[in-house]
Amino acid sequence: MTHRPARRASTATARRPAPLRAALLLAPLLLAACTGPVATTASATCQAASDCAMVLGPCQQAACSGGRCVLASLPAGSSANSQTSGDCLRLSCDAAGQVSSVPDDGDRPAAAGQCVVGACTAGVASQVPVAAGLPCTDTEGTHCNGLGACVK
Repeated sequence: MTHRPARRASTATARRPAPLRAALLLAPLLLAACTGPVATTASATCQAASDCAMVLGPCQQAACSGGRCVLASLPAGSSANSQTSGDCLRLSCDAAGQVSSVPDDGDRPAAAGQCVVGACTAGVASQVPVAAGLPCTDTEGTHCNGLGACVK
């Protein structure tokens, strides 16, 4: 019996652990099995933007143009795809597809207790005490003291 030297895998493939290589090879098949035929990369074929499930940046949207999936910038002034609730800011997109923060005083934080309300002033979050005498049950108190605490 002759001994043959083992074949060496390519350097790129050899560096990845076997389970990772298998996952990378099977991922497109598993995605299609779970979601149907959805394009996951730019330039994949499509009939509508809904066929293009791509990883998007905060100011990008998937589009189908000429039967190909493409990334398109959201219109200037649009809200970015990801927002943080209660931070008094709105992430907005510019004409170049870049994101910037603009004050949003309607995006108030949740109240930190019964005797305060979340507030925003020029994009800065705060907790503002409610009027003295309002009923409360925080810390076994009975009414708000006007300074943000529930007291007896």
